Amino acid sequence: MNLTEKKKPIAAICVGSLAVAKSGVLKGRKGTTYRFPGNSRQAQMRSLGVQVNAQSRIIEDQNIITSSSPETALDVAFRLLEKLTTTQNMLELKTRMGFSTD
Repeated sequence: MNLTEKKKPIAAICVGSLAVAKSGVLKGRKGTTYRFPGNSRQAQMRSLGVQVNAQSRIIEDQNIITSSSPETALDVAFRLLEKLTTTQNMLELKTRMGFSTD
Protein backbone atom coordinates (compact mmCIF):
# COMPACT_ATOMS: atom_id res chain seq x y z
CA MET A 1 0.00 0.00 0.00
CA ASN A 2 1.30 3.47 -0.85
CA LEU A 3 0.93 6.77 1.01
CA THR A 4 -2.14 7.78 -0.97
CA GLU A 5 -3.94 4.50 -0.34
CA LYS A 6 -3.14 4.85 3.36
CA LYS A 7 -4.41 8.48 3.27
CA LYS A 8 -1.07 9.72 4.61
CA PRO A 9 -0.35 13.43 4.11
CA ILE A 10 1.79 14.38 1.12
CA ALA A 11 3.09 17.94 0.71
CA ALA A 12 4.92 19.52 -2.22
CA ILE A 13 6.13 23.09 -2.55
CA CYS A 14 6.62 24.96 -5.83
CA VAL A 15 7.99 22.73 -8.64
CA GLY A 16 8.10 19.81 -6.20
CA SER A 17 4.44 19.42 -7.11
CA LEU A 18 5.55 18.16 -10.52
CA ALA A 19 7.26 15.15 -8.95
CA VAL A 20 4.06 14.32 -7.06
CA ALA A 21 2.05 14.75 -10.28
CA LYS A 22 4.45 12.52 -12.22
CA SER A 23 3.90 9.78 -9.65
CA GLY A 24 0.25 9.72 -10.74
CA VAL A 25 -1.31 10.46 -7.36
CA LEU A 26 -2.60 13.86 -8.49
CA LYS A 27 -4.29 12.58 -11.66
CA GLY A 28 -7.88 13.84 -11.63
CA ARG A 29 -7.25 15.88 -8.50
CA LYS A 30 -6.67 19.57 -7.78
CA GLY A 31 -3.19 20.99 -7.43
CA THR A 32 -0.89 23.88 -8.19
CA THR A 33 2.77 24.53 -8.92
CA TYR A 34 5.20 27.33 -9.78
CA ARG A 35 3.40 30.06 -11.73
CA PHE A 36 6.26 31.51 -13.79
CA PRO A 37 7.58 31.80 -16.49
CA GLY A 38 4.69 31.59 -18.92
CA ASN A 39 2.81 29.00 -16.87
CA SER A 40 4.86 26.19 -18.45
CA ARG A 41 4.97 24.30 -15.14
CA GLN A 42 1.20 24.54 -14.84
CA ALA A 43 0.86 23.22 -18.40
CA GLN A 44 3.05 20.27 -17.42
CA MET A 45 0.77 19.58 -14.45
CA ARG A 46 -2.31 19.71 -16.69
CA SER A 47 -0.68 17.27 -19.13
CA LEU A 48 -0.34 14.86 -16.19
CA GLY A 49 -4.09 15.05 -15.52
CA VAL A 50 -4.02 17.56 -12.66
CA GLN A 51 -6.85 20.07 -12.31
CA VAL A 52 -4.62 23.13 -11.92
CA ASN A 53 -5.88 26.21 -10.11
CA ALA A 54 -3.50 28.95 -11.23
CA GLN A 55 -4.86 31.53 -8.78
CA SER A 56 -4.39 29.60 -5.55
CA ARG A 57 -1.18 29.76 -3.50
CA ILE A 58 -1.94 26.50 -1.71
CA ILE A 59 -4.35 23.71 -2.60
CA GLU A 60 -5.40 20.81 -0.42
CA ASP A 61 -7.06 17.87 -2.14
CA GLN A 62 -7.81 15.24 0.47
CA ASN A 63 -4.40 14.19 1.82
CA ILE A 64 -2.26 16.10 -0.71
CA ILE A 65 -1.07 19.68 -0.27
CA THR A 66 0.54 21.52 -3.20
CA SER A 67 1.74 25.11 -3.39
CA SER A 68 2.77 27.64 -6.01
CA SER A 69 6.03 29.11 -4.71
CA PRO A 70 8.77 28.89 -2.09
CA GLU A 71 7.16 31.69 -0.06
CA THR A 72 4.38 29.26 0.88
CA ALA A 73 6.76 26.91 2.73
CA LEU A 74 5.78 27.95 6.26
CA ASP A 75 2.06 27.90 5.50
CA VAL A 76 2.41 24.42 4.00
CA ALA A 77 4.44 23.29 7.01
CA PHE A 78 1.75 24.49 9.42
CA ARG A 79 -1.00 22.77 7.41
CA LEU A 80 1.03 19.56 7.36
CA LEU A 81 1.64 19.82 11.11
CA GLU A 82 -2.10 20.24 11.65
CA LYS A 83 -2.82 17.11 9.57
CA LEU A 84 -0.19 15.10 11.46
CA THR A 85 -1.16 16.29 14.95
CA THR A 86 -4.06 18.57 15.90
CA THR A 87 -5.28 22.07 15.15
CA GLN A 88 -4.62 23.02 18.77
CA ASN A 89 -1.03 21.78 18.56
CA MET A 90 -0.40 23.67 15.33
CA LEU A 91 -1.83 26.91 16.76
CA GLU A 92 0.22 26.56 19.94
CA LEU A 93 3.41 26.05 17.95
CA LYS A 94 2.62 29.05 15.70
CA THR A 95 2.11 31.20 18.79
CA ARG A 96 5.35 30.02 20.38
CA MET A 97 7.18 30.79 17.15
CA GLY A 98 5.73 34.32 17.07
CA PHE A 99 3.32 33.85 14.15
CA SER A 100 -0.19 35.27 14.08
CA THR A 101 -2.95 32.70 14.52
CA ASP A 102 -5.86 34.67 13.02
